Amino acid sequence: MNIPNIEFKFPKNKIDEYTLSKRTKLPLTGLDIYFASVESTIAYKESHLCSEKDFEDACHLRWLYREHINHDEIEFVREMINECFCSRDQQVLKDSCKVIYYSKRDKTHTEFIERWVDFMKTHAFSEWKKQQSDFLDSQIVHSMEFYQRLLKEPNGSEKARELLGWQKERKYWFER
Repeated sequence: MNIPNIEFKFPKNKIDEYTLSKRTKLPLTGLDIYFASVESTIAYKESHLCSEKDFEDACHLRWLYREHINHDEIEFVREMINECFCSRDQQVLKDSCKVIYYSKRDKTHTEFIERWVDFMKTHAFSEWKKQQSDFLDSQIVHSMEFYQRLLKEPNGSEKARELLGWQKERKYWFER
């Protein structure tokens, strides 16, 4: 059984207080605990965090809860986030990054996310968890095989370190 990663914090500003007041239990989780609303989570991931992973998470949530999302709520929370965390210049930069991200992402990726969410909704947890685990395991194996092949090339260790952006002196897992 996996232990969930949970973050606890006290509200420090009006967006924290608002998010806490709008907390909800998410039926798809099967857990009897509260979460930030889907709208707050989407707004936070798209307007404040803004990493590629956060955009993908937000896309997943938008698809998963597409019949229940209040888009006006997302915009309302986004405006509060911008007031609390961003200057106008920062927001323009973040909006530009979003446009670049969504224009670079091809349609097949979005379609895959939509199919996967539908699969998760229509199949038992044990079935889709096994498929997901098998897929992730294969990605790890392929990655390890790639680095093992790379290490056999001249200056392979240096190439691997450069690819990964790692500068430590000690050996990494792929060098052992």
